[in-house]
Amino acid sequence: MKTTLIALALAAAAAVAPAAARPVVDADLTFTSKHVFRGLKLSDAAAQPSITAYFETIYLGLWASVPIRDSDELSELDAFVGWRQPLSENFSIDIGATMYRYWNTSPADVSNALGGTRHSQEIHVGGNLRLHDDGTNTVGTRGTVFYDVRRRAVTAEASLGYARSFAETGLPLSLSLSAYAGYVDARDLFPDSGATVRKGYHYTGFSADLPYEIGDDAMWKLGVAYGDVGSYFPGTSHLQSNFWVRGSFHFRF
Repeated sequence: MKTTLIALALAAAAAVAPAAARPVVDADLTFTSKHVFRGLKLSDAAAQPSITAYFETIYLGLWASVPIRDSDELSELDAFVGWRQPLSENFSIDIGATMYRYWNTSPADVSNALGGTRHSQEIHVGGNLRLHDDGTNTVGTRGTVFYDVRRRAVTAEASLGYARSFAETGLPLSLSLSAYAGYVDARDLFPDSGATVRKGYHYTGFSADLPYEIGDDAMWKLGVAYGDVGSYFPGTSHLQSNFWVRGSFHFRF
């Protein structure tokens, strides 16, 4: 039933959104040395295209991760929809749903961090709070609670971000720093494995990015990131600490 409700939410948003004003569309193509999700490495080098349409307070889009060097590594396609609404000058809420689909995996495949999971659905509720903004320096924080309806998993995540613009120097360059921490409590971590695995684990990470504007609606971005997972599973130390680099081209139309 919950899966059906998420599918209906995606379909309803897609049907209603075009009736609103002309959307703002963001497209992005990222190349990353690793695909890491909530601290867990899902593949090595990958291309990650995405597109998101914003209709006033509603947004919907697609995101994918496609391994570059090894076609047998896990591939992913996500469809998502959400609603964002400012409640004050500095605070806004975000409610949404995501449908995940994974390829190159099977219930017998326990070599990847998802334990052979082929698809999943998730809902979330989050809030964004801007702590400081003087036009050059911006500080903000975000808190989100996710619920994965197939894994029966609750994830709580908090992040803190800082951005510094160098526009006053004449450079169309900025610096973005972010740190995050989260905890996952799953009652059925690997729903396609045939065995019920209840597991809780925490993860942390940080990232640094240098966005460079090349026009009013386009930018390049280079960055580095680090993620760590505590107490996932014995014998999977290769999943517990990851460092990766990424580059992306982003444009709006």
